[in-house]
Amino acid sequence: MIQHHPVLRRFVLLTLLVLGGTASAQPDESMADLRRENEALRQRIAQLEAQLATAREEAEGLREANRVLLRQLERTPPAPSPPPEPVATPDEAEPPVPTEAPEERRRAYPDPASADPFAFPDALLSAIQRSHDDAMGSETLDKEQPGAYFGALRRWANSANRAFRGRIDWVVSVSDERGAIPAQQPVRIFVVDPETLQPLHREAFIVELSSRDRRRVAEESSRPAWRIIGQITSQVRVNPDRPERGVFNTPVFLGPFAEFDYELRVLSVSPWNNTEKN
Repeated sequence: MIQHHPVLRRFVLLTLLVLGGTASAQPDESMADLRRENEALRQRIAQLEAQLATAREEAEGLREANRVLLRQLERTPPAPSPPPEPVATPDEAEPPVPTEAPEERRRAYPDPASADPFAFPDALLSAIQRSHDDAMGSETLDKEQPGAYFGALRRWANSANRAFRGRIDWVVSVSDERGAIPAQQPVRIFVVDPETLQPLHREAFIVELSSRDRRRVAEESSRPAWRIIGQITSQVRVNPDRPERGVFNTPVFLGPFAEFDYELRVLSVSPWNNTEKN
């Protein structure tokens, strides 16, 4: 039998104790980082799910419109061929009469660039994009020495996140018109004009509501509008791994290595009353 030297045994035991202590000393300090990353991923997944739901609704609307047109064509007898018209000379030719656009295309959405940055998320994105372009338009990336570019980008991002934060007081409509608000899922809403209740932007976005507010909105699903008061904060991030937009634009791409997102903290939700807001 091999006899181990006492000094060697002590060295092995000491090594095991150190390794064991190191493993057990791994603190839970990374748990906070993991929770933050998990929350960010959950929000991104929710945004993608909201975009997918909107795309499905639009596709179903187009399919239904196509079915209606096909039924109308089947019931309409072919029209007789009109007699040939005389060819007009350039002086006699009349300008073509524009065809009427669908209602969705006729709807005039406000220009986000001219709106208050905190009027709705698109307006905040527009203001952030202008700020980025002004700050980084003259900066160039030297691949051999990229530190100068990333330094300028980080300084701008920190400045923008400090500047673009403020109070919101929105009148909104819930996009799930059937009142089917899934449990533990973000709610998709539109910011609307307080008088006409017409959406101020084309696509819905998501908000996190408390269980109490979610239950109230679900129970009063026939209510046309709600008032949301809260805080919105820009969350511009520098992403060294994103030099270009990519296939999925989530978070929103501002420019090389710069992404836009925002945090919306809802403080109160109440039924909208036209006489309530000054």
